[in-house]
Parts: sequence; C-alpha cells; structure tokens
Amino acid sequence: MQSTETAHLLFSPCEVIGALIQQLGEKYVFPEKAQEMVSALHQRLYRGTYDDIDDGSFLALTLASHLQAVSHYKYLRLYC
Repeated sequence: MQSTETAHLLFSPCEVIGALIQQLGEKYVFPEKAQEMVSALHQRLYRGTYDDIDDGSFLALTLASHLQAVSHYKYLRLYC
C-alpha cells in the first residue's frame, strides 16, 4: 500500500515528458513542428522547469501551454 504522500505521483515529470517526446516524434502530423516542440521541451527540462511539479493535472496544463506556445495550435491538449 502506498502512503498518502506518494500515492498521487505515479510518474516523474521526466518520465512523462520522455514519453511525450517519443510520441511527438513518432506521431505528430507536422514533423518540423514536432522537432521544434521537442527542442523546447528539452530546453525546459535542462533548465529544471518541471522539477518541482508533482501534480499530474498541473503538469498536463503546463506542458500543453508550452507546446501551444511553440506550435501556435491552441487546441493542443494533454490530459492526465
């Protein structure tokens, strides 16, 4: 049984972003734009932007916002 302190966090932001980067590279319809988004995510990971995020919903909203800023596609969404 998980303690209540760790039960809400099943994946680290780094793991989630790694999976997202893989999916963008494999499936996003515009490969050039996917590469721009991947680069932006790598830069933010390097700077530690996501290090203190431990809420899945907040991480999804934050990532979506960052991806929208690069892709200029306001309907891009992520859900946890």
